[in-house]
Amino acid sequence: MGAKTSKTKNGSSVLPFQDSVLMNYGLKFIVGVIVILLFLTAVQCSLKKPESPTWTTNLTVPMVNRTYTMSEIINNIDQPNLFIDSTLDSTGADGNPYYSYTPVFAYSDTLDTISVSDNLTTEDIVHSAAETLGEITIYPDNPNPVVINLSDYVSLVLEAVPPSSFDIIDDVPPLGKFSQATVSSGRFDVIFANNFGVDLDTVILRIYDLVNTAYISNDTIPDPGLADGETDTITIDLAGKTISDSLQLQIYCHTPGCGPTFSLTDKTLSSALELENGLTVISAVTQVPEIIRSFQEIVELADSNTIESAELASGSITLQIDNATALESDFQITLDDFTLDGNPLVISKTVSANSTTPVTFGLTGYTFAPIDQTPPQSLTFEVDVAIDSTAPAMVAIDQFDSLSVDAAVSNLSFASMTGVIQKTDASFDSLDVTIDIPKGFDDIQLSGAALILEIENGVNFPGALDLVISGDNGQSINLTGAVAAGSIASPVVTVIEETDLSSFLNPIPSIITVSGVASFGDGVTSGTVTPNDFVASRVSINSPLKLIIGQSSFEGDITEQTIDQDDIELITDHIIEARFVSTIINHLPLGITAEIYVDSDSTRLNATDAQLVIGPLTIDPGTVGAGGTVVTEAVISENTITLDSLEIKILENDTLYIGELITLMDTDGNAVRLSGDDYYTAQAVIEVEYLFDGEF
Repeated sequence: MGAKTSKTKNGSSVLPFQDSVLMNYGLKFIVGVIVILLFLTAVQCSLKKPESPTWTTNLTVPMVNRTYTMSEIINNIDQPNLFIDSTLDSTGADGNPYYSYTPVFAYSDTLDTISVSDNLTTEDIVHSAAETLGEITIYPDNPNPVVINLSDYVSLVLEAVPPSSFDIIDDVPPLGKFSQATVSSGRFDVIFANNFGVDLDTVILRIYDLVNTAYISNDTIPDPGLADGETDTITIDLAGKTISDSLQLQIYCHTPGCGPTFSLTDKTLSSALELENGLTVISAVTQVPEIIRSFQEIVELADSNTIESAELASGSITLQIDNATALESDFQITLDDFTLDGNPLVISKTVSANSTTPVTFGLTGYTFAPIDQTPPQSLTFEVDVAIDSTAPAMVAIDQFDSLSVDAAVSNLSFASMTGVIQKTDASFDSLDVTIDIPKGFDDIQLSGAALILEIENGVNFPGALDLVISGDNGQSINLTGAVAAGSIASPVVTVIEETDLSSFLNPIPSIITVSGVASFGDGVTSGTVTPNDFVASRVSINSPLKLIIGQSSFEGDITEQTIDQDDIELITDHIIEARFVSTIINHLPLGITAEIYVDSDSTRLNATDAQLVIGPLTIDPGTVGAGGTVVTEAVISENTITLDSLEIKILENDTLYIGELITLMDTDGNAVRLSGDDYYTAQAVIEVEYLFDGEF
């Protein structure tokens, strides 16, 4: 029987499935697997899970890797008054400057600044100028003569005049221009003209004051009397007498008579009362003539300095003008020492009778230039008073009636002042200044420090200072020196330096007190000051860090380290050994100790609270050169400290903070100098050797 075949759609032939290659290989694979399984079963062999190998390995965690340059040490200390001072050493061929850097302790503070505006003033001037009205001269009119007829007093006997005595009483016409007066000086001249035709061998004159009811004279014409046809004068001194203008003449006469054939017709005696030069009175009710009174008051300035000229920024003069008379008065007050545009200060005021008038006058812009340039200087008040005549009115006056001016020059301040100042000492209140001492410097003694007092003088006068500077450490120093004159445009700085501060700065004081005396002026030098002028002073303590140190400490900076916490407990639970390995490089001229604090909280980095405290680690000073103070070679200290299983648990914090406390060792009284090239390096790691079992 032939083979069965089939064809594809396109007519090609295909073998039966049992004859195909795939069928052949498939059967062979199945048979092979069966054979292997039968074999394994026969030999009773089984499959076993593989086991991981174990070994030890190390984990290193960086802690510190920090070099502190001297600049960084100063900055890291972060204490007031510690600085790096740069000094230009040279300029290279490339034109670039090259500096050296020196660590210094530097303190400075402004002690005081005195503005001249606080002192460019003068004391108030208060003074009075007064004058009494005094005596005045009045000029009463001369009354008409009194004519006496002989026939009124004598009768003829047989056509003759017998010897006879008779009294003549006759009122004088009013004198006028006054009603009452007390006379200081003056006189009446009573002129008799005898035309009686007979001689008068006796003539007695008495003048009676009808108002005051008193006699003011009792005088006699001397022997042989008053002959017929003659004239004679009786002078009556009125000094010290009080008179009115109502007077009466009382005349006693005696005639020896005359022969017969005498006629009384036209026989008269005339008496004339004359005031040739008026009357000077000390008091009166009178028509007051025009009066001029001038007086001055010289006021001495209470200052030994000499003001040549001063421009006034402010000030005023207040006058109390008192007119204690019954007369309206015109006052003119002149102060030649105060001028405006070259013209003296003149104040005019009319003051009513028996009244007081206040006057205030501003002095801003005026120039005060005392005419008197000889110390002690003085200034002058000149007062002129004009009183008009009161005629025809009569006014009561008295010599003690007064005219006065009370003057007060106050609040004078100068926009500028030119003059000569005598040497003037002025002590000033003690000034306390606080010095911020760097932390850890309480026991440090600075060697080679200088105290510098700078006085910046913007005043055009020379001066001097004598200061005592005391510290709260019980020490004090005295600074003295001259201060050169300067100006506001070009102030002059005077430097007074004290370089021996070894005792004063042992230890560094936290408070210094400055007291003393400042003086300015020499009594010779003329200068000018303005309100903007000033005197400023500043005290500085500068020291390169050449130190004598008692044990002192300061903190280093804080570093931060992140710890990967994946499987960290599998490490800390399988430690074989843990170590803290450090290398300290000391390029400082003094020994140090370092404590290293590690904690997950940066606020606990101290010996009491930190989770891990390393140290103190002691490092010797760097190797110093021949001078014995400057380090020429660093000292390296390597340290390994074993950590226990509890301490290593610190690695189970995802963040660690590392801080340092650096302690400067006591220099045993020897001074060491810190250089800008000095440094301190701290390098540290935690090394952990642990068992690795392949499961992590």
